[in-house]
Amino acid sequence: MALSTELVYNGYDNTIKLQLQVDGVVIADHTTIMRAVLELGKGNTLLSPAPYQTIDSDIDPGYFDFTDATKLIIKLGAAELPSGRHNAALAIFMPGYIGGLSFGTTLDVRVR
Repeated sequence: MALSTELVYNGYDNTIKLQLQVDGVVIADHTTIMRAVLELGKGNTLLSPAPYQTIDSDIDPGYFDFTDATKLIIKLGAAELPSGRHNAALAIFMPGYIGGLSFGTTLDVRVR
């Protein structure tokens, strides 16, 4: 997954919709994702105010929607993230990748 810039508006229902790829091939069915973990503040700390924050679907299931076959939907408007720019790393867990599949620091999340 290439670097993706995403906007989050605190207090609103805007969503981030990601079409994930593994080795250049789009995941055929995003509904098979069992868990997602988004780590904000990974990478260059100049772009990410401390403290780091982890949003895990096992702990905070309301921030992720696995019902769209073509995209992973992330809903961060209610997460009360600090305003500014954050580097974020995404990992997903699904059949074939039960130990997790990391996409590294591939999201540039801008919170307003």
